[in-house]
Amino acid sequence: MVASRYTIIKEIGRGGMGAVFVARQEALDREVAIKVMLPEFAQLGDFSVRFRREALIMSSISHRNIASIIDYGVFEGMPFLVLELLRGVDLERWLAGLGRLPTLAEVDLIMSQALSALDTAHAASVVHRDIKPGNLFLSLEVDGSRTLKVLDFGLARVDSGPESLGAITRTQMVSGTPAYMSPEQCRSLSVGPSTDLYALGCVLTALLQGEPPFDATTPADLIAKQMFAIPSPLRRPADAEPLPPLLEPLRLALLAKEPANRPGSAEELRKRWVEVFSSTGHRQLPSADRAARLPAWTFAEPKVISSPSLELGWVAIVMVGPPPHDLAKDGVRMALELAGLRLQIPSLADVILLDASTDGEAAIAYLRASDRPQTPIVVCLKTGGGDQLAALIAAGAADVLAYPVEVSRLVPKLRRIQSRRRWAK
Repeated sequence: MVASRYTIIKEIGRGGMGAVFVARQEALDREVAIKVMLPEFAQLGDFSVRFRREALIMSSISHRNIASIIDYGVFEGMPFLVLELLRGVDLERWLAGLGRLPTLAEVDLIMSQALSALDTAHAASVVHRDIKPGNLFLSLEVDGSRTLKVLDFGLARVDSGPESLGAITRTQMVSGTPAYMSPEQCRSLSVGPSTDLYALGCVLTALLQGEPPFDATTPADLIAKQMFAIPSPLRRPADAEPLPPLLEPLRLALLAKEPANRPGSAEELRKRWVEVFSSTGHRQLPSADRAARLPAWTFAEPKVISSPSLELGWVAIVMVGPPPHDLAKDGVRMALELAGLRLQIPSLADVILLDASTDGEAAIAYLRASDRPQTPIVVCLKTGGGDQLAALIAAGAADVLAYPVEVSRLVPKLRRIQSRRRWAK
């Protein structure tokens, strides 16, 4: 029995600092969830304060897509929260067990409800700061439908109200989950609603391709990518459901490095999200040349962080031939992105980098099959003599770069190509 009011039934989860139990609220004869801080952490001031802050923040927000708090207290030195009991699975486990990518209808349902919750939280000056699949819960309703619930406001920041609700994260302390942290959060800078929108862009990427935009072997490398790396185009199976044309530009806008280049608010994002799935926004691009297709795609956002003098423009990386490929290496890709490279799908790119590894014939075949002769193609090749070089140029290569691919040589080539294109225009 906890606080003479709640009878523990069973444990349903345990984390680094606490455990969650199913319990019966005796006065009302109903089941609830109790989140209890473990004793070793309850003795530490900061953690106890954070636990109470979570209770105060959750009690200040009422929304069907945010888990409801019922009670808060301290029992035998251990703080506890009493929450509505949710039956279902969090988004992380749901994705892992799905065996496929979610349908667009499922993505729409999840994103719409998450945006509705964040809109209400931000209106109350609450920034969650830890939006990720593990904190988005798909609650199973009586009628079989699922309702998304935003969980865990333990890292939340409140930008107004009593001082007791202010953020307790120390200066220069990084808090959050690296795969879903915004660049400003990675730098321990002040955060706002835009931080949650960036995290939601990472969640959207995971929904659309099965994994977040960046991956790395260590948290430090992952944080570096969040701060500096440009998101790659979506990686979806060939037989995946076609995406609305406006969806990818919106995803990239959410993942903009500068907060000012993201949608201005959750409310604005909700309007743009509805537009993506409207009858006109969902219409697939017609089969036509690139110039005819461009108006349907708007790339005003995200804006480029690098100065115009360094900008390489939209570049597609295409790999043919056997691995390994130099352009697949994280170090090379990172250096190119820092130099101003912005990745794009081949049909909309200004320049194509064709990494052929050791297969010159595959590169020639790609050049000959290209239906976009106006787009310069730079070939990166591991082997080949003068005859092969001549064959590549004859097939349409704008330039050829021998392995190993050195960024110090590749970047000037790309800049010269872009300068010639701008001069021609």
